[in-house]
Amino acid sequence: DMGVAYKEDTDRAAEVMRQVGEALRNDPEFGGKFVEPIEIVGVEHFADSAVNIRIRIKTKPLEQWTVGREYRRRLKKAFDAEGIELP
Repeated sequence: DMGVAYKEDTDRAAEVMRQVGEALRNDPEFGGKFVEPIEIVGVEHFADSAVNIRIRIKTKPLEQWTVGREYRRRLKKAFDAEGIELP
């Protein structure tokens, strides 16, 4: 789950999330760790200060932490570049 500020367009945020996931999947270092393409599940719930969007990345066993950390690192940079505010 990734929370974005209430003022953000959730469709735009989800698209950036998808793009970051696809770029990671196409990266030679990380692509072999994926089992399936990224899945954007959608808006999962409303928190106090964020709209939480759920994505799913299926990886090979024990690779979920490595892939997850790199995905979140890249996503933060992409959100900053796109002006998408995190709460």
